Amino acid sequence: MQNEKEGYYVHVYTLRDKSTKSIKIEPSCSLKEEMNAYQDLNPKNT
Repeated sequence: MQNEKEGYYVHVYTLRDKSTKSIKIEPSCSLKEEMNAYQDLNPKNT
């Protein structure tokens, strides 16, 4: 069995009053699945 870490992205944004906020975004699928979906949507013309 392979032990996988749960990953997440941190998105930092600036508000109008110049303060910053950050949120954690947990992906709904793995990076490998995202890359496969991207390649399916954008096939290379060779």
